[in-house]
Amino acid sequence: MSASGDNGKNVLKQYHNIKVLMYHMIVEDDEQFGFHWTNVSKEQFRKHPILLDKWGFTPITFRDYILFTKGQLQLPRKPVILTFDDGYEEVYTIAFNMLKDMGWNAVVFVIGDQKIKMDLWNNRIGNRNPNLLNPEQIKEMQSAGFEIGSHSMSYLYLPNETQRSAWYEIAKSKEELESLLGSDVHSFCYPYGAVNEQLKQMVKDAGYEIGCGVYTGPPRFGHDIFDVRRITIPYGTDTFKFAIKLLTPFEYYEYVGSKVLHRNNDSYPADGLEFLSEKATKEKQTEPA
Repeated sequence: MSASGDNGKNVLKQYHNIKVLMYHMIVEDDEQFGFHWTNVSKEQFRKHPILLDKWGFTPITFRDYILFTKGQLQLPRKPVILTFDDGYEEVYTIAFNMLKDMGWNAVVFVIGDQKIKMDLWNNRIGNRNPNLLNPEQIKEMQSAGFEIGSHSMSYLYLPNETQRSAWYEIAKSKEELESLLGSDVHSFCYPYGAVNEQLKQMVKDAGYEIGCGVYTGPPRFGHDIFDVRRITIPYGTDTFKFAIKLLTPFEYYEYVGSKVLHRNNDSYPADGLEFLSEKATKEKQTEPA
């Protein structure tokens, strides 16, 4: 897309200021699965799209963004992308209907192996391991305008895998999901947010156009499209905290903070992995056989 003058500057501002939010599980109440930072209650989540709408944000998907870069779509004044990791069933039973009723959409990252029916990788749930979306739910969300992205084949910690295994997780999941959906899968989300240069190249070579990390990418959207930095929406994100994340250059503050942590903390991963990777590795080591 060509742009010039003041209008071109406005287009570039839209392009670089896209907010990308990261959710995981939406729960009926805080006791449903036990406390965990990834659980956002139904009542808490209900307020978020209402606030976003009040503040002038309009939802888009990564597919919309790709069309924008090709000059085939104009972006709204204040675009925002809602993403859901891991593909929990509650995304369909709770968040999907809420967003659909508002005419909103989102990006949902699911694993490619549809034989895996529940989350067995986090070992974090007090009552039970949560169910994952089934194929019919995934297809219904796609038909309603939601984008379905890949979260790998079986949610392995990819930096620890062989090159052959990592490639299988990345490329095979795309193949499986495209077979299920009957359409292209454009976006990939690195399990645990664990990404390095080799993995980014694999994602690109597999035919994806977007790669999502968590804390590792640059703060300016589009600067590294295969390591998109996202704003985490964890447990306890009330209206004030949500406003801080959305109405300030929060991702820039977080970027600076992570750089300081990297510089001052010897345990911070030297290869660019997110600073939660050590925790992710320990969780993986305790997975059931």
